[in-house]
Amino acid sequence: MFVEFEKSADSDYPITLLQKAGVDLSTPKPIVEALKVFEESLDMLEAVII
Repeated sequence: MFVEFEKSADSDYPITLLQKAGVDLSTPKPIVEALKVFEESLDMLEAVII
């Protein structure tokens, strides 16, 4: 799927290509989920540093 996504990079608008790849940026859900993962990563980093 990723290879198909990469090959089609110049053929459509980015938001449409992402939808075809299963990421719907017309809703806040993917951003919220990505921020949760980032927050978890920061928490793990903080635990190692402190």
